[in-house]
Order: sequence, then structure tokens, then C-alpha cells
Amino acid sequence: MDGKRICKGCSTAVAKPIVCSRCGTASHPGCISRAGHPVRDRKFSDCITATASTFDALSQTLLDSIYSIIRSEFAVFKKELLDTLRADFDKINSDIQRLSSRIDKLENSELRLGGVSSEEEVLEEIAERERRSTNLIFFNLKETDASTDSNITDLDLVKDILEVMGPRDVPNVKISRLGAKRRDSPRPLRVSFPSKHEALAFLRDKKKYSGPVKIYLDRTPKQRRHLSELQAKLKVVRDAGENKTIRYFNGVPRIVNARHNAKNV
Repeated sequence: MDGKRICKGCSTAVAKPIVCSRCGTASHPGCISRAGHPVRDRKFSDCITATASTFDALSQTLLDSIYSIIRSEFAVFKKELLDTLRADFDKINSDIQRLSSRIDKLENSELRLGGVSSEEEVLEEIAERERRSTNLIFFNLKETDASTDSNITDLDLVKDILEVMGPRDVPNVKISRLGAKRRDSPRPLRVSFPSKHEALAFLRDKKKYSGPVKIYLDRTPKQRRHLSELQAKLKVVRDAGENKTIRYFNGVPRIVNARHNAKNV
């Protein structure tokens, strides 16, 4: 069409069109109102393309401003928060150090006051274990009654058991029942040997006796408490699937592997 433009209003060629300098829309002067383009003073104005572009630019500028404000405000807030936390931490740290110092003083004071008592308790425990080391305790041994078993005594029953555990000669032992007499069950019987060596020798051979009487070391209250705690710990490890048992090493109970070959004495 010889470079002629098409009128947006009537869709025909136009020789001298009115043209939008931004989007290139052309129109006869008489069709400008039908061109679908903003018009002002018989000229194209407020081009949609220009408006969108201008809006995008304004939007980006606004977003940049908002982002800058947020960053600035956040930086101030962050600094204030860190300053507050730092002050709180300094106070907490100071309180901890002060409490730690007080605890150290209390512990040192307790050691100074209780040192002698602790040493005495240890010495008393050692002496008590030594006194009991010649004894064995027989549980579930029927108590003899003079009115019905006139020819049988507790000592006779003990010697019968010791002979089964032989082959060594039965030593001269002393016996005594522990606690008040009960109707439903026999009291434990303490059997005192001439020496610790003889007591341990018979204890090692207790497996040869298969009767109802149970034979144990004469333990101090602390030893019994320790063994009870050890048995509770053993239950926990067994429940966890470990094959463990308690065995004695030089008279001290320990938790070991069940296949361990140590003697249970």
C-alpha cells in the first residue's frame, strides 16, 4: 500500500494519519475517536503501553523503597535484640559463676566437717566385714523344737549339711538364730567357723548340697545394699538382651558375661 498506514478506526489506508509516537497506532483525523486509543486535543495521548511501562517502573521503585525501609528497620531491630540478649546472657553468666562459687565453698566446708566421719565409717565397715568373714548364713533351715525333736538340734542339722559339702573334716562351728522367732518361716541361722579360710572353703563347695537350705556370706548392710543395686542393674542389662550374670572376685560381686569362667565365691 505504498507505505500507507491502516486507520485503526475504519481499517482503510490513510495518507496523512495521526500516529501515536509510542505504540504506532494510526488513524484518520475523523476516525480518531473510534481508534480505541486515548485521545486528548484531537491527538493520541496516555498510551496504554507507555502507561504500563511507567507503572512497572513505578512499582519497582516502590518495591525497592519498601525493601530498603524493611532492611533498615530490621537492622535496627536486630541490633536492639542482640544488645538485649547479650545483657541477659551476661547477667545469667554472672549468676552462674556466683552460684558455682557458693557450691564450691559449701562442698569444701562439707569435706572439712565430714572428712573424719567418712574415714571412721570406712574403718568401721572394714572391721565389720572382717568380723563377719568367718560366718555363713543358712536360710530356710528348719528350726528344731525341744518339745518334739529332743534328740536333734540346729547344730546337728548344720553338721549334716557340712558333711555333704565335705570331704574335709567338719570344724567346730558356733551357731545362732537371727531375729525374733516366726511362725510361718524359720529364722536365718548364722554359722561361725574358726577361720575365714574354712568358711570360704565350705562356701565354694555349697553346690554339692542340693537341699532346700540356701547358704550365703554374712554380709554387712552396705554389702547387702550394694548387691541389691547390682541385681537391679543386672535386670536392666538382661532386659536389654545382654547375657550377663553376677560373679564374685575376691568376695566382691561384679556383673560379667554369663560365659565367664570366674568362680562364684
